[in-house]
Amino acid sequence: MNDSIKDNNKDANELCLIDMDKLKDGAKCLKIVAHPMRLRIVNILQDGAKTVAEISAICGLNQPRTSEHLRLLRNCDLVNAEYKGRQVYYSIKNRMLNNLMECIGNKHCE
Repeated sequence: MNDSIKDNNKDANELCLIDMDKLKDGAKCLKIVAHPMRLRIVNILQDGAKTVAEISAICGLNQPRTSEHLRLLRNCDLVNAEYKGRQVYYSIKNRMLNNLMECIGNKHCE
């Protein structure tokens, strides 16, 4: 058998497979991110930390709905919340989101 074909037919013990629990967590977070308004919020946060009021104004959503989107993103460890006095500033926690947004932008902003 050709060595290159043989190398491509590795069994599960030879592959560097991600733990199934991590894959399940990843799928859960991808489902959370896979919402147009949450993607918009991530897009907004790429410009830097913003308050709920600022995000709401840009998105055209009311603050409770914006807060719910942010809560879901926080639950997946995708965004941070930093308290400064009475204001809460949200920012991107997982920098891989920037790669995702770049991929989306390159695919659809041609």
